[in-house]
Amino acid sequence: MAACYDGFMRYLGIDFGSKRIGVALSDPSGRMAFPHSVIQNTATTKDEILALMKKEGVGVIVAGDSRDRDGKENPIMQKAKPFCETLAAESGAPLYYRLEAYTSVQAAHIQGDNAMNDASAASLILQSYLDGINAPYEVDDAYEDDEY
Repeated sequence: MAACYDGFMRYLGIDFGSKRIGVALSDPSGRMAFPHSVIQNTATTKDEILALMKKEGVGVIVAGDSRDRDGKENPIMQKAKPFCETLAAESGAPLYYRLEAYTSVQAAHIQGDNAMNDASAASLILQSYLDGINAPYEVDDAYEDDEY
């Protein structure tokens, strides 16, 4: 696994696209996700992201799980999976997937349509994951003692 500094480790979010890849990073405590960059998807993209991971002390990769409306992997996911698995293998970081349905639409709605939409979508994917691992309790248990 990538470096962990003083108990802190960053997480990397990926919104994979055939032309562009949105990248997000967490804060060092792994609680908040921020858009980082949009990288053109070329032959050198993997090396650019691996260098970023090393520089920023990334220890976990969270990638968007792209599916069609029937819940099946779509053509983008069929390209994203080998790319992300290679990143994980070469960096030593574990890889997790998070459903990315409509994150690009959400990003455009929040900030307007601009050049950082893919990075913002990656941030939404990553924040969804971080919220899940940092939750103080299980959502189903939150109302266990309350009557509604």
